[in-house]
Amino acid sequence: MHDQLWNLTPTFKNINSKKSDKLLPYNKYMEKFCNFQYEAFDYVCDNRINSFVEEYIDALRVEEIYNFHKHASKERFSEEMYNAIISNS
Repeated sequence: MHDQLWNLTPTFKNINSKKSDKLLPYNKYMEKFCNFQYEAFDYVCDNRINSFVEEYIDALRVEEIYNFHKHASKERFSEEMYNAIISNS
């Protein structure tokens, strides 16, 4: 998951150099992060941007990603995204 779209978020150099391998507290940031990712996921699925859709297939471990997009709620997406992050940390 290190080269995934959500791991390539631009940031200021001084912040990036201080972060090391430490993870932020999940509870504080996870909801906003998942909301942001859901918006991106919705956009790439609606516009069939397959190169980015593939990243969500890998992260969410969902084979029928467009079916998942059509039927899964935002809450379900967030739950799956959270589980993917936890299992890879």
